[in-house]
Amino acid sequence: MSGQCFSQTPDSLKLNDEIIGRQFYDVVPPLFIDCPGLETRKEKKECSDEALKNRITSFTKSVKIPKEIRDVCFQFMAVVRFTVNEDGTISEPEILKSAGGYFEQEIFDFINDLPPFEVPPRRMGKPAKMKFAIPIRFGTI
Repeated sequence: MSGQCFSQTPDSLKLNDEIIGRQFYDVVPPLFIDCPGLETRKEKKECSDEALKNRITSFTKSVKIPKEIRDVCFQFMAVVRFTVNEDGTISEPEILKSAGGYFEQEIFDFINDLPPFEVPPRRMGKPAKMKFAIPIRFGTI
């Protein structure tokens, strides 16, 4: 009996791999910037990630941390999740991990002020929504 199961497994797996591949693996994450001049998707993703990281660093350096907070803790981290829509715009920001309740309004303002992602997410070759989460660190690292 187990021999029959094993003999059927390769065809079943092949069919499931095709279904999974189409439904889940044919997903192209968004790029914050398109990075013209770069050819491979990997190079563009690295460039885009660096641009978003620089934007976040500029934001966190601009936030004034009150002395009484700095005296208690020298570093805060928050994780924010948002949706990148089919057109690259950002919606539904939510804070998954809070920096002790500090800087939440600043984080929401930062996310809401981000320009649309230049290359929207795609699923199965079509524009799609995608959840995206990023850590934001305040203070010295």
